[in-house]
Amino acid sequence: MKRAIFFATVLMIAAVLVSACSQPTEKVTRERFDYQKSLIDGINEGGAKAENHKGLAWRIPDGKTLPSEPYHGVYALGGTLEKPEIKFEIQGEGYYIKAVEYAEGGRVVIKSLDTNLDKKTLKMINLYSDTDAKPESDMRGFAVYLVKDMKTFAASQVSLVELALEDKPFLTDDDLISYSWRDHKLKLNEDAIAKIPQAIPLDGRPVVVVADGQRIYLGALWTPVSSLSASMPTMTLYNGYLSIELGNSGQLSHGKSDPRDNARIYKALKDAGKLQQRS
Repeated sequence: MKRAIFFATVLMIAAVLVSACSQPTEKVTRERFDYQKSLIDGINEGGAKAENHKGLAWRIPDGKTLPSEPYHGVYALGGTLEKPEIKFEIQGEGYYIKAVEYAEGGRVVIKSLDTNLDKKTLKMINLYSDTDAKPESDMRGFAVYLVKDMKTFAASQVSLVELALEDKPFLTDDDLISYSWRDHKLKLNEDAIAKIPQAIPLDGRPVVVVADGQRIYLGALWTPVSSLSASMPTMTLYNGYLSIELGNSGQLSHGKSDPRDNARIYKALKDAGKLQQRS
């Protein structure tokens, strides 16, 4: 019964958005934001959440809390009955927000967040908290997260945004003495070296590199004794340096760019004062 009501709610949401597409932009935007309460009520009352999820305050900002009236907003419902998700995109004059949040264990958690708003504004609209379970929503800096409970190959078969990460990064720019952009070698401080897991499987341990709150690429912690090849960048500890090397013997697939050379990573490291410039 719960599953039937859940899918009925999804179909209802889709019908509203489809019918809105034929209307003027200003009216569509207003109706989509007005529909926010109906969408959340449908989750709470329609059986799409487990009992301990009912009555939760989803952290979707509305027009009254944002810096200016948004001119674009899209919401989509997903996840499972036990762990529902809401994905949304909002745009207004001079700002944008793209986020995924889910309900689990009696609370709402921000799973991913991409925006150009600063931390102070995010706190005001309830999209940032110092106690959030996902510090990747911190929005600033370079960080590396371990992937939860997955083998390296299995992680490579999952969309980057859908990977479940550990609650806190095991490396951030605070752990770096420097990052050499030329060869992608991270000089680590002593505390950071101690954070590197000692027991790394021969097929590696999957990690995700995050820059300024956005997931950039999937990589793997690697052991120098492994003779296996990897289809992603590998991170190996040598004499106090964490070397990030291309997988597949350093060869890029045809038409693919080097994920390590991402401009967002470059900016995050430069802003943190940890970047050794290109040479």
